[in-house]
Amino acid sequence: MFADLNNILKWQPQNGDGFGEEILVKDADSCCLVAHFLAYFLRGSTPECDVCLVSTVQSFAHYNNVVAKLGLNLKQSHDDGKFIFINGLREISDLIIKKSCIANIKDFYFFVKSSVANAFKDGRRTVLIFDDLTSLISIGYSDIDVINLTSYVRSLVTMDDRWNSIIWMTQSTSDSERNLDSDWDRLQTSLSYRANTILDVEKLKSGRCKEVHGLIMIKTGLCSTTGIKSSSEKFHFRIQDKTVNFFPVGTSSAVL
Repeated sequence: MFADLNNILKWQPQNGDGFGEEILVKDADSCCLVAHFLAYFLRGSTPECDVCLVSTVQSFAHYNNVVAKLGLNLKQSHDDGKFIFINGLREISDLIIKKSCIANIKDFYFFVKSSVANAFKDGRRTVLIFDDLTSLISIGYSDIDVINLTSYVRSLVTMDDRWNSIIWMTQSTSDSERNLDSDWDRLQTSLSYRANTILDVEKLKSGRCKEVHGLIMIKTGLCSTTGIKSSSEKFHFRIQDKTVNFFPVGTSSAVL
């Protein structure tokens, strides 16, 4: 996991931070942040929890290779009953072939529901990561379809008294590509209304350089019922081999 990001979010694994959250990530390449959340909840969180990863963009082998750099073995976590991987892309492809058209989004939801129904039986907390929602729009679903899916999944994850969490991964667009009336933006706007925490990753407008790889805006304390004051901060980041370093904007001479 990334210690700098935990410090910014004020998350301490031993304190059970990060549970009871709905988190929205807007990132053109969310691989690093998915790896962080997997490592945080599977290896470091207290109390222990189960993690379900629904992916419509990558294979199990891809995620396993990425998190291996952080010292986590997803296959072992799966064998231990702590992790379940749902290959959403394969299921959607099968549904399209079966029906010769884009399947009803409820069909995909029922597949997800049946996949997790018997996975977590011991009453432990559960974290669901969906990577990524915007790919469903690229496949042919409308923003309304995907928003409905998030409502179904939200009710599934929060239907009991456990402090469960949902992490929605989406793809961001640059200002030049952004259309405020697009399905992507309407989806992200809808998710933003429900999110407690938003991580918005952007490329540097000046282009990527060796010392700084991008900009991230982190909004916390949103939709809070605990009286926590919301905040918004910007950081530059640099991707290393086994971690990502975050530092305040303006502290690197590489970006003026």
